[in-house]
Formats: sequence, structure tokens, C-alpha cells
Amino acid sequence: MDISFFSVFFVLLLVHCFMASSAVAVRTNITTDQPALLALKSHINDPNRILASNWSTSTSTSTSVCNWVGIKCGAKHLRVTSLNLSHMGLSGTIAPQIGNLTFLFNLSFRNNNFHGSLPNELASLRRLEVVSFGLNNFSGMLPSWLGFLPKLQVLYAYTNSFEGSIPESLGNISVTSLNLSHMGLLGTIAPQIGNLTFLFNLSFRNNNFHGSLPNELASLRRLEVVSFGLNNFSGMLPSWLGFLPKLQVLYAYTNSFEGEIPLEIGTLQNLTEVSLANNSLAYQIPYAIFNSSKIEVISLYMNQLSGHLPPIIGNWLPNLKVLYLWGNELKGIIPSSISNASMLVELELGANYFSGSIPNTLGNLRHLERLNLVNNDLTSNSSTLELSFLSSLTNCVNLTSIVLAENPLNGTLPISIGNFSTSLEEFVAFNCNIKGIIPREIGNLSNLMTLHLENNELVGPIPSTVGGIRNLQGLYLQHNRLQRSIPNGICQLRNLDELLLNHNKLFGPIPTCWGYLSKLQKLYLNSNKLTSIPSSFWSLTELLQINLSSNSLSGYLPLDVGKLEHVTQIDLSWNKLSGDIHAIRGLYSLVSLSLAHNKFQGSIPQSFDNLISMEHLDLSDNNFSAEIPKSLMKLKCLKYFNVSFNRLQGEIPFGGAIAQFSASSFMGNQALCGPPQLKVPPCETSNVEQSTTTVIVRYILPAMIAIILALFLTFALLRHQKRAAKHNGQGDLLALATWRRITYLELEQATDGFSESNLVGKGSFGSVYRGMLSDGTSIAVKVFNLNIEGGFKSFKAECDVLCSIRHRNLVKIISSCSRIDFKALRGEENFNAKLDCMLSVMQLAMDWSTEVPEERSNMKDVVTILKNIKLKFLKDVGED
Repeated sequence: MDISFFSVFFVLLLVHCFMASSAVAVRTNITTDQPALLALKSHINDPNRILASNWSTSTSTSTSVCNWVGIKCGAKHLRVTSLNLSHMGLSGTIAPQIGNLTFLFNLSFRNNNFHGSLPNELASLRRLEVVSFGLNNFSGMLPSWLGFLPKLQVLYAYTNSFEGSIPESLGNISVTSLNLSHMGLLGTIAPQIGNLTFLFNLSFRNNNFHGSLPNELASLRRLEVVSFGLNNFSGMLPSWLGFLPKLQVLYAYTNSFEGEIPLEIGTLQNLTEVSLANNSLAYQIPYAIFNSSKIEVISLYMNQLSGHLPPIIGNWLPNLKVLYLWGNELKGIIPSSISNASMLVELELGANYFSGSIPNTLGNLRHLERLNLVNNDLTSNSSTLELSFLSSLTNCVNLTSIVLAENPLNGTLPISIGNFSTSLEEFVAFNCNIKGIIPREIGNLSNLMTLHLENNELVGPIPSTVGGIRNLQGLYLQHNRLQRSIPNGICQLRNLDELLLNHNKLFGPIPTCWGYLSKLQKLYLNSNKLTSIPSSFWSLTELLQINLSSNSLSGYLPLDVGKLEHVTQIDLSWNKLSGDIHAIRGLYSLVSLSLAHNKFQGSIPQSFDNLISMEHLDLSDNNFSAEIPKSLMKLKCLKYFNVSFNRLQGEIPFGGAIAQFSASSFMGNQALCGPPQLKVPPCETSNVEQSTTTVIVRYILPAMIAIILALFLTFALLRHQKRAAKHNGQGDLLALATWRRITYLELEQATDGFSESNLVGKGSFGSVYRGMLSDGTSIAVKVFNLNIEGGFKSFKAECDVLCSIRHRNLVKIISSCSRIDFKALRGEENFNAKLDCMLSVMQLAMDWSTEVPEERSNMKDVVTILKNIKLKFLKDVGED
């Protein structure tokens, strides 16, 4: 019984101790780790409120931070051992208080939007084994204290904005995985990295490192993955890479390595992926690379590698899935044994010098998805004109892309082209000398998205079955010899966004059903024999580029053209289109417009100045008339402008964007005028600004002198006024009594059709002509220019004033002629005498104020001439 009592007592004591220690642990957890985590929360922007609803002291979880999201605690001390806030969409900075979580062994902020630098306080986390803060926006120098975390095994810092070089201190840790990719680091690789002998994953990809790879890295014998692509490394590719026995993945693409590929790389028996693409590697590819049973990816594109492929290349590559050798200088034939690499998914041999026929055995590659043989010297089987290898490829049921362009295939498309799997999305065979017709069976390729057959020798019609390719987005048949009309089957291609049928022999109207091609953005039908554009065509509101040039199109441009609000390029040149072009003025996105060699007429719209993106404007060889709008000078982006060979008239706007163009842009318009460098006659009035002095001398001073001389003449004649007052009064009454209507026809006959020979002078608002009525009455006719602003008001004002006042020295108004488009006043018979007098005075003023001082009349001559004018005037009006 005593033993039982002792046992019970011992158990109770243990429970008490455990509970006491737990209480202490909880208190430590709350008092030490909780403030650090709350400080971190205060530095974080949490748009999804993940932490806001969970990291709280007011919820049921507040008794222990171990229940908070992203937190794990140790079982013994209940201290935070793991802080993982990855993939939460958080932003902000890292609080330095995190350095108080001294039991942490896992710290991860991966794939968020944190920024700023990593606080130095994190150096206190001596238990850290995993540090992962990739895919953020951290900046500053990569901290050297990372090299003083003794237990660190994994360091992921990729895809940030760090700068500077790799700290040498990183050579002190026992890390197994070091990923410093996509960080903007620069400099050279520190040799101390060679001390990380436990490394199995080393990645410096996508930085700005330069120089050569240090030989000290050869000691990293445990390496399985080496990735230093997308840098500026140079020199020879080091041979020690071939002495890393566990190496499985080698990425050294997009650097400046040169020389040959080390033979030792071919001895790596565990190698599964090798990418040395986009360098300057040269010479023969080591055959040993093609002798690895485990290799799955060989990517050597964009180098200067030469030589032949081994004749039994496919026999040693049972697991090869990707072979990229394009963009080199390889030559010879494509070995038929390549089909023995039965797992091939992607085969790209383009842009080399391969020759011979394309092997029919490629059809044995049942897993093949992509075949690219572009830009070689490959041909079809010489035994038949048909491209038989295409028939064999129909066995590749997973094939999505066939690219054969720029090879002299010299054959015809087989009917079996329609047997390709519905997985085929891309067929590219431009510039291949393909002959014959397009088989109707091509319509079976229902999932084809792109069909390139341009620059070949295809003849016959476009098969109407093309409408069966319902997913087609791009159809390229330009530069062939296709004939007949465009089939209505194209109207079924509702996903089509690019259609190029230019440079063929197609004729007839554009199908009216094209209004259904609502996604069409690029349309080239130029250089055919098409005759008309249906009204539905202008409902294709997504069009960006239209080229219908060099056809036989006729008709007018309807107002519906204005619906093409997104169009940037229109070329309708070399057709027979007519009418005006006002429908185009609202196409504000236009960059290039060519309407040359048509029959368009009317004026160039003033509102073209709204086409602010215009760079190319060609309106040459049409029948445009009127003036070139001055508003075109506002087209600041204009680089090409041509209005030659029209019927334009008036002054060429010479300023803004127009000033840069030469005479060739305006030639062939007989009525244009402008500056001499444009090889046109000068305009009657120049727009060139005159200096203040020139204006005063040429215009203001003569006018002032004329007024002074006129006043002098008036005062000199005052002495005759009283003597003739009675006679003139009677004459005025007689004139008022003899007012009569005069028709426009009478005025036209009296002035010989307003002939220049009868023109007396011009004023601001009209011209004055001499004339003689059929009854022999001499008259003066002032014709008002109603096209000038104020012309009508001037006519009305002169009628009101001159018809209500009388003076012996004023010309009497004895009649008028008024129509909607014609206004004229008829003056008295003795008008000529007064007019001659005034003209003589004006001429005298001009002679006295000429710009050249040596040519001016002196004052003695002026006085003498003025006396003679006075005597002649008195004689002409019958005065003593």
C-alpha cells in the first residue's frame, strides 16, 4: 500500500511540474515572440486581410501565437520555429524585431511584394536553416551576415532588386542550395563559392556577372544543377564542368562563351539537360553529347557550330525530347536515323545549311509536336513531285506546328494534307517554290490557326472549303498566281484577324459577306484585278491596315468609311475611285493615307488637320481643286506629302510640317503659286512679314502724303465752289430725277465683260471699271467683292452715305445693281476727270515716297506737277 501511495504521489508531482513548465513556456511565447510578430504585422500592407483577421491579441487564438497563420512552434519550448508568409500578396518592409525570434530555423517571405533592405538584426537568427525571400522587390546590397549563419542550408534570394556583388562571406556556410537568380547582381563570381562543397544546386541565372568561371568551382563535386545563363560570362567554357560526376542540368545559355564545346561534357553520364544556346561556340559538336541514354534536352541554338550530324544520331538518344540546333552552320543531310529518337517532342534544325530531301521517316516520331526546318536547302523526294514527307507526318497525331519556310521544296501539296490531326495549329511554308493548286482537303484542318503559303507558285482558285478552318486567325496567300474570284467561304472565318491575298490574279468584286469578318485587323488585297467594294466592307470596324491598291476598283467612298475609327493605314492608290474624300476626315488614328492615281475630286478637307498622327499623305494624280488647306501645316508628324498632278490653285502653305517638302510634292498643278524653291510662280501678295520700316515707307507714308495733297487740292478749288453752286444744285436735282434701274447684262456689256482693259483700280472691298452704256452715257462701275468679310456691309454703307449727300468733288451715284452674288454702284459721267485727277495725285505720292532715296522726286518737281494737275482738272470739269 505504501508503494501505491508513493507512485501516485510521484505522478502528481510530474504533472504539476509539467503544467508549471508549460505555463512558463506560454508566458515566454507571448512575452518574447508575440511582440516581434505584431511589430512585423505593423510593417505589412495586407490587402487580403489574412493577418488582420488572425494575428490578433483579441481573438481566441491570442493565448498562443503558435495558432496564428504561417506560424509553427517547437514542441518543447513553444517558441516560434517557422515563419512562412509566402504567396499571400503582402507588401511592406521587414521589421527588425524579427531578429528576436531566436528559435527560427525556417524563414520564408517568397512571392510577395516586400521591398527595402533586409535588416541586420536578422543576423541574430543563428538557428536558421532555410531562408527564402525570392520573388519580391528587396533592394540594396546582398547582406554579408548571410555568410555567418552557421546552420544555413538553403538560400533562395532570386528575383529581387539587389545590387553589387556576391559577398565573399557566403563561402563560410554549409549551404546545399544557393539560388541568386534574377537579382541584378554584377561583378565576378567570388572564388570562395568553391568552399560550398555541400552544394547540389547553384544558380546565378539572369544577372550581370562577367569574366570567367573560377576554377575553384571544380571542387563542388556534389553539384547536380548548375545554372548561370543570361549573364555576360566570357572566355572558354571550362572543361572542369565535365568532371562533376553528379551533374544533371547544365544551363550556360545567353553569355559570351567562345571556342569549342569541351569534349568532357559528353562524358557526363547523368546529364539530362544541357543548354549552351546563344553564345559564340564554334567547331564540331562533340558526338559524345549524342551518346547519353539519359539526356532529354539538347539546346545549342544560336552559335557558330559547324560540321555534320552523326549518321546514327537517333540510335543513342532513347529519352531525347527536345533538340534545338537552329541558327548554326551545320550542313549535310538530316540523318533518317533521327527518327529512332522516338520520344522527340520538339525538333528545330532551322537556319543552317542542311541539304538533301526531308526524310519520310520523320513520321515515326509519334510524340512530335513541333517541327522547324526553316531556312535551309532542303528539297522533296526527287522521285515524285509531291511533297511525300508531309504524308508521313500525318502519322504524328500530336503535331501542332510545321515550319518549312525558305527551303526549295519544288513540289506540290499532297491531298493527304487534309489528314493531319486536328491538333495542327500552324503550317508555315512560304518561299518554298510550292507548285500546283491548294487542295480542297485543306479545309479539314479545323483547328489550324495560321496558314502561310505566300511567295510560292500556286495557281488555280482559293478553295471554297477554306471556310472549314473555323479557328483560322491568319491566312497568308500573297505573291502567288491564284486566279478567279475570292470565295465566299472566307466569310466563315469569323476568327480571322489577318488576311493577305495581294499580288495574285484574283478578279471580280470583294464578297458582300465580308461584313461578318468582325475581327479582321489587317487586310491586303492589293495588286489584283478586283472591281468593287461592297458597302458591308466599311462595317469592319476593327480594321487597322487596309491595302486595296493597284486594282480596278470604282465608285465612291461612302460616309460609312468614318466607322473605321481604329484604322491607321489606308492605301487605295492606283484604282478608278471618284467623288470627294470628306468621309475620311474623321479617321483620327490614321498614320498613312494613299489615294494616288484615282479620279477623286473636290477640295482637300480643311478638317484634315485633326489627323494629328498622319505621317504619310499621298493625294497625287487626282482631280482635286481649290486651295491646299493651310490647316495641313498643323500635321507635326508628317514625313511624306504629295499633292502633285491635280488642279489645285492658290498659294502653297509654306510653314509648319509643309515647309520640309520639295517642289516634287506640288508639281503638275498649274494654278499654284508660292516661294521660288517650289518652282511655282510667285503669288500676287506675299505672306512674308514685312519689317516695320518697310510697312511705313511702302504703305502708311504714301497714304498720308496722298491725303495731304488731296486736301491741298480741295482748298485750291474752293474758290470755284460758289460760282458753280447753283448749276450743280440743278444738276443734282436732275440726277435724282433720272435714277433708273440698270440690269447686270447692261453693266457687263458697258464694261466689255468687266474687262481688265477697263479696270481703273482696286480697293479693299471691290474694283472700279470704266464703261459706256448703249445710249453713249459714260459711267464708272464699282463692283464689290462679296467673298471678302465685310464686302456686303461696305456696299450697304456706301449706298446709305453716297446716295444721301452731295458735294461737287464727290462722284455722284446715279444707279445700282444688286443680286445675291453681285453688288455694284454706277457713278456720274464726269467721273473720269475727277478720277484722273486723284490717280495723278496718288502717283505723285508714290513717286515721292519710293523706298530708294535716289529715285524719289524732289519737292520743287512735286509743286510743279501739282500745279499742272490742278489746271488739267479745272479744264476737264469746265471751270475757269
